[in-house]
Amino acid sequence: MNKLPLSPSPSKRARRTHQKILQAAADVFTAQGFAGATTRGIAETAGVSELTLFRHFGNKKNLFLETIQQYSALPEIEKALAGQISGNPRPDLILIGVHLLRTLIERREAILMTLYEAERLPELRQIILQVPQAQRRMLAGYLAHLAEQGMIETTDAEIAAQALLGMLFAYAVYHALEIEASNQAKAQIHSKVETFVDIFLEGVLAKNPQPGGGLS
Repeated sequence: MNKLPLSPSPSKRARRTHQKILQAAADVFTAQGFAGATTRGIAETAGVSELTLFRHFGNKKNLFLETIQQYSALPEIEKALAGQISGNPRPDLILIGVHLLRTLIERREAILMTLYEAERLPELRQIILQVPQAQRRMLAGYLAHLAEQGMIETTDAEIAAQALLGMLFAYAVYHALEIEASNQAKAQIHSKVETFVDIFLEGVLAKNPQPGGGLS
């Protein structure tokens, strides 16, 4: 007797539904902006009821926040930090920078939308700012560790992190305005990140780094 295929567990179904709603929200928010998007429209795009959407996210602002967090570069960068970071500043920062710049360029439409929404709807600014603030804190923590090990010289890891992130973000936004230039930028991500990291390290790299300063 053939066995019937097992149905996904409730938790797996819930995760799939959660992800379907996030994907639909990313598409709808990018196309229509925060004000133009409706929870009903997002639910229809996801193929779920509006009540299901509210069970998962509560309201549209919560959904917007989780969407921009999900589709930021932060999850990929945190994964890289957990498993691939060596404690050697140049390759580590190139690794982080490539993750970030690739995400920024690939999701250029969403980035432009969030910038527009932050200007038009001041009440969303603090929501939108949470992602770049989290990226800055993550990178600042890594730079502070390097400074403690005597590998770089900086009195303010947050400002140093902002300097590097600012170069990457400005490059991505510039190319977001021109599709052809953006496509060209995708092919040059690694070399551009190397250049930005070298410029950054020229200002912060310790002249006499201490040996054995890798991450423990």
